[in-house]
Amino acid sequence: MALAEAFDAAVEEVNALMPELQLEAIKHYVTIDDSIVLQDLSCDMIGNGVAAILGPSSKTTSDIVEVLCNMTGIPHLQFDWHPQQSARERLNHQLTINVAPSELIISTALSDILRSKEFDWKSFTIAYERDTHLARLQHIFAWKQLHKTGIKLQEFQRGDDYRILWKRISNAREKFVLLDCPPDILVEVINASIGFNMTGSLNNLFLTDLNTHTSRIDQFYSREFSVSVKAIRIRSYVPPPVHDETDVFDNEVDNRFSSLSSQLVYDAVVLFYNAVLQLSQKPGFYTPQFSCGRGFWQPGPLVVQQMKELTPKQVKPPYKTQRLQLTADGQREDFNLEVYNPIIDRVTHIWNKDFQLVDYEKIRENSTQAMKQRRLENKEDFSRKPVVYTVATRVGKPYFSWRKEPEGVHYEGNERFEGYAVDLIYELARECKFDFVFEPVRDNKYGSYDAATDEWDGIIRQLIDNNAQIGICDLTITQARRTVVDFTVPFMQLGISILSYKQPPAQADIYGFLNPYGVDVWLYVMVAMLVTAMALILAGRMDPCEWEAPVVNERREQERENIWHLHNTILAAFITSSKMTGNIASLHDLIDQNKVKFGTIRGGATSVYFSESNDTENRMAWNKMLSLKPDAFTKNNEEGVDRVKVSRGTYAFLMETTNLQYYVQRNCELTQIGESFGEKHYGIAVPLNAHFRSNLSVGILKLSERGVLYNLKSKWFNNNETTCDSGGTVNDDGQFDMDAVGGLFVVLIVGVFISFVIGIGEFLWHVHRIAFKERIKPMVALKGELNFLLRVWLNRKPLRTYRESRDSTSTGYSSLGPLSSTASVKKKKKSKNRSE
Repeated sequence: MALAEAFDAAVEEVNALMPELQLEAIKHYVTIDDSIVLQDLSCDMIGNGVAAILGPSSKTTSDIVEVLCNMTGIPHLQFDWHPQQSARERLNHQLTINVAPSELIISTALSDILRSKEFDWKSFTIAYERDTHLARLQHIFAWKQLHKTGIKLQEFQRGDDYRILWKRISNAREKFVLLDCPPDILVEVINASIGFNMTGSLNNLFLTDLNTHTSRIDQFYSREFSVSVKAIRIRSYVPPPVHDETDVFDNEVDNRFSSLSSQLVYDAVVLFYNAVLQLSQKPGFYTPQFSCGRGFWQPGPLVVQQMKELTPKQVKPPYKTQRLQLTADGQREDFNLEVYNPIIDRVTHIWNKDFQLVDYEKIRENSTQAMKQRRLENKEDFSRKPVVYTVATRVGKPYFSWRKEPEGVHYEGNERFEGYAVDLIYELARECKFDFVFEPVRDNKYGSYDAATDEWDGIIRQLIDNNAQIGICDLTITQARRTVVDFTVPFMQLGISILSYKQPPAQADIYGFLNPYGVDVWLYVMVAMLVTAMALILAGRMDPCEWEAPVVNERREQERENIWHLHNTILAAFITSSKMTGNIASLHDLIDQNKVKFGTIRGGATSVYFSESNDTENRMAWNKMLSLKPDAFTKNNEEGVDRVKVSRGTYAFLMETTNLQYYVQRNCELTQIGESFGEKHYGIAVPLNAHFRSNLSVGILKLSERGVLYNLKSKWFNNNETTCDSGGTVNDDGQFDMDAVGGLFVVLIVGVFISFVIGIGEFLWHVHRIAFKERIKPMVALKGELNFLLRVWLNRKPLRTYRESRDSTSTGYSSLGPLSSTASVKKKKKSKNRSE
């Protein structure tokens, strides 16, 4: 009935313009699929002298009317969607024009809107009620960038249980839905989504039906319904620069023309009337008077051509949809598409083929015409970005932990927590101007995917379910997580390393250098030296050459060399054993042994790194972790660290380097093995396509430039309280201290002392022999030997003669010279006796 009212109103208005040219309205109601009745009815109307036929809406029945009009020369005006026709198909439809926007241009408009910076939809679900309406989305399907993530399609039928539709969308964790739904069932369809948590502030709904404004969707206006809803429509009041200043702007919509179809019917009547008005003033124009199939109305093609050439400025009264300009094919490509919020009826953008998407506020600022405030324009927009963000996190030092309350002090709200993540959110809140509330997740998990249940847990699940807007902790950016949430730029870079138990240093022992050789080895060495010495003596006595006096005593030099080499061997063995703290220095060593088991957090980013890696060594490590019994995986870092402590060297834990350094600095019994590997990054997680992600990323970059991130890391990771006693005999730089090699000096001192005792004994024995041989008193011989001993500048011992009388105890040296040896004197005496 609305179309009939619009048709009558249009005829009435145009007839009031010129009494000389009057239109007569003829209306017939037919069913959509009754093509035979429609054909007979069309022929009857042509026989009654109709000058134009409007409709019908059905594509099947409309083809029949198009063919009849093309054969008889009667203009055919369409006002509804119809597929784009090929050049061959248009040969039988040359007298048909369509005042409805072209589906091809609508598809281009929708693609431009979704790809704009204001929308920037990267992935979404299309829910549609009719297959024929998918033609409006053909440009979206051809968008190559969306092929990476895919476009999901969900079909529903009128009268279905619409909760099934939203359940499928909710299970797919979709936050962006493009809904193509007739306005008469739109409220019912959207109402079914409320029970599936699809009406939160992070959900987005784009309605593509051009009659959405007639659906009474504004009844959802409430604080609980904070979903961001956008729709499109064609309206007539758009000011420059999108429109000419001479256009008529009507903010008040006549109820008779509330729907787009009724407006298009009105525009079709106005267009036809103005075309006939132009041609009726020319000679040769007449009204049609012939039966169906027995004549051709010659002015008909001229009327169609005139309708294609008319501009909006030449038409009176003005079009309801404005900018109605037909192409040579009789299609409409020139129109203004308005993007607006149907809940509060607030316009945000305007699109047309010349300017694409234009911000509506900029249009209003540049407009030279005063525009009335619309009735709902001052209503509060509950779909605006939330002022207070819920921050999902997990308990785990040093990122997030409960703050200790001093006696008599009770903390509330965000003051209850402390850590690196807490300070970082405070800094970002000051930088980006937002408030926040911390909410630790109940399961205290990061967020891993369970393929069996097709569900996520932990922080990621809270973001997916819209229970939180920000997720932060030592949360690693992974590809799997990026499919369901977005991440900011990283705030920390790290790797993976091995946490191991550090064996307590052995108690300092100054005789530790003897440890490389056991007691039995030392006994064998002594026995070997004794047997070797006896063998050399026997061999020497049997060798005649050994009885000749040697020129140089080389045997003592060899003995000294052997003793020195033995000393070096013992010292080298001692150093090697002192520096050997274990045989594991890398992941490769860890894989190649079976004594030390190793694992990581179950479902964490480190486990994902090994399980999804294509590297052979990483795959071997993952397979070995899976095969270990008992289970090698832990729930969190704290459990892994405790397990390393308790195992005392039989378990190693693979974890991020930043966390590893934190625990090593605070636990003297822990140490890091090998270098880090597998570069990773920590980032802040937000829901997919969250509008505030870019602001958080910019804030992180600014904090990094000012050194705030460095200061926070120094504050929470560097430990200035715990001092570990190295204890052992090796310093941090690899050098030995006195406790390690002190025994060498003790042996040296004892050996020197014993050698002095032996030397003194030999000296006294030598003095005794001289006294006995020379028949002098021992004291006289002792003084003589001491006299030579103290004259250190002498390098040869002179011939000594002792002169003694019964009354004298003096001693002295002969006058043979200080350089004459005793042996040479004896040889001279022997030669003298022979000569005599």
